[in-house]
Amino acid sequence: MNTFEFVVISGARAHQLLRGCTPKTTGPEKKIKLAVKEVKEGKVERIRESVNR
Repeated sequence: MNTFEFVVISGARAHQLLRGCTPKTTGPEKKIKLAVKEVKEGKVERIRESVNR
C-alpha cells in the first residue's frame, strides 16, 4: 500500500468511526488516530473495485 492509499483508507475509516461504527482495535485514542492504528495493524483494507469498460 502506498502513502496515498494509506491516507485515503485511513480517512474513510475515520469517517466510519465518527459516524458510530465499532472500532476493530482497542485504545484510548481519538477516532482519527484509532483509524490510522487500524489500518497499520491490517484490520482495515481497501476493497478493490472492478471497472467494466
